Amino acid sequence: MALERQETETQETTRRLQMGGLGLFVVLLMISIAGLMGERDGVDRPTDPTDAANGLDMTASNEPLVDLGVQPPLKETGTQNDVTPVPPPATQPNSAPQVVPDLRPDPELERAKRQNQ
Repeated sequence: MALERQETETQETTRRLQMGGLGLFVVLLMISIAGLMGERDGVDRPTDPTDAANGLDMTASNEPLVDLGVQPPLKETGTQNDVTPVPPPATQPNSAPQVVPDLRPDPELERAKRQNQ
């Protein structure tokens, strides 16, 4: 009985080590494939001169969202970053600051603070 128990524990340990090794192998394989894909993406491919003849626009644009069709094209005269500044509202020099009624301090809290001091 003790021999069978020890044998099953050994088999279980061996199986766990095999599965762990297989898991590490799969992770390393996926990392290496991702690395190869990243290297391949960074390689400059020569442009085909026939692409320009076929009507494919090979020029880089400053507006990738327009190129993808997500955003409509901007006006020719301005850009999206052109913002008309809005002047701040005029305030009277001696006026008291505005207080929203709901945000006034609770008088009970004020009394409690004075009592604790």
